[in-house]
Amino acid sequence: MPDQDVRTVTGANKGIGREVAAGLAALGLTVLVGARDRCRAGEAAAGSVAAGGDAYPPSKAALNALTVQYAKALRADGIPVNAAAPGACATDFTKDLGSAYSITRTAAQGAAVVIRLATLEGDGPTGGFFDDEGPVRW
Repeated sequence: MPDQDVRTVTGANKGIGREVAAGLAALGLTVLVGARDRCRAGEAAAGSVAAGGDAYPPSKAALNALTVQYAKALRADGIPVNAAAPGACATDFTKDLGSAYSITRTAAQGAAVVIRLATLEGDGPTGGFFDDEGPVRW
């Protein structure tokens, strides 16, 4: 059985991903950092947020497909795999959007749904897409 105390967080070098990594690390989990920028990933790991990892820039559609495929492949091992919608959060990514969008959530608020999903027991939901309220249609 794989180690259940290890989680991988893509985009863990800033914003919501960094908050997710910090939240999971605070729960005592080992966090593997994934980021597009290896230097920033190293900085996140050096900041005691997580252990280092490789980076890749998947599109959202590819990430959704991978979520479903990993969920199917890992279901028998009791490892749930899900995708999360953190909502419109104030991060470096959204700072230049101006008043055209209503961004009222913090990165920590957006990270909460991801942390909840990343700490599900092995018999929890898998292969889904979730926000704060629960399942979201793909």
